[in-house]
Amino acid sequence: GDKFTIAITARGRMFSWGLNDHGQLGHGPSSQDKILRPRQVKLVRIRGKGNQLETIKEDDIFILDIAAGPEHAIMLADNGLVYTWGSGESGRLGHGNETKVSRPTQVWRMLQESGTSGAAIGLVNVATHVACGEAHSLAMTMEGFVYVWGCMEGGRLGLT
Repeated sequence: GDKFTIAITARGRMFSWGLNDHGQLGHGPSSQDKILRPRQVKLVRIRGKGNQLETIKEDDIFILDIAAGPEHAIMLADNGLVYTWGSGESGRLGHGNETKVSRPTQVWRMLQESGTSGAAIGLVNVATHVACGEAHSLAMTMEGFVYVWGCMEGGRLGLT
């Protein structure tokens, strides 16, 4: 990223450090503006009607891939889930708004056997790679399809 670093270990854990002015380190809203030493990013999920946050057990998720843009980041878990966090400007997080998010938040579970989405034509649609640009994000599927979101300026999303 721009003035921050995110790394994953061989055991699928994620650590981050550096500037945190957009929540791009993923440590939550009460985190400091700058973290000078690597700190593990704890993953959370929303549970129940009260939308309470619950920490995901380390054994429940293995991080396969991460990428960082200047002010946001994206992560791919071994179950095909894609998470983003940081600056939401231009829709780069894929959450349907431009809100800053300071914890890894699920973007989508790529169409896995939901209705007629991809199942009707034999697609599995499991994300296998993720990437970030300056103000956009991408996820590639097993079949080679690329999903893109964020700023379209200059044709960076490859859409016409």
